Amino acid sequence: MLTIELRHIYRPNGLIDDLVVYGLPQDYAHLSERVESAIASTDAVVVDTDSSVRVEISRNDELETLFTSLQNDENEYFSAEDWNGRNVLRVTGPEQALRDLSAYFFGVSLRSEGYRYISEYSDSGKYSEQSPEWRLHVEKD
Repeated sequence: MLTIELRHIYRPNGLIDDLVVYGLPQDYAHLSERVESAIASTDAVVVDTDSSVRVEISRNDELETLFTSLQNDENEYFSAEDWNGRNVLRVTGPEQALRDLSAYFFGVSLRSEGYRYISEYSDSGKYSEQSPEWRLHVEKD
């Protein structure tokens, strides 16, 4: 099962989210399958992880690019505690972006131990610049 570590990076334009995802090759293959499921579903597809963060994947053909964001259930932040309690990694995009993402995760599952960045997905698909960076670690059994 995937594990997601949340980090923050200070940049000149402010604090941004940075995610480190750890998983075995089969975890990334499973994530690829869940992205495919989301393409055909009218509801968000949920992927549980070994951390406090779950992933929700949904299709939104009104978007032009893949967009990810770290949020809470209500997507409302009335306090710093609400902001620090974000526990939902939302992944949304049009059908083709999700198909490209599924293929990207499947490709990650075929790699040997090491890591890749979600921004490498941009080589084939479009990834919103407002989305957090993901560092994807492939671990050995």
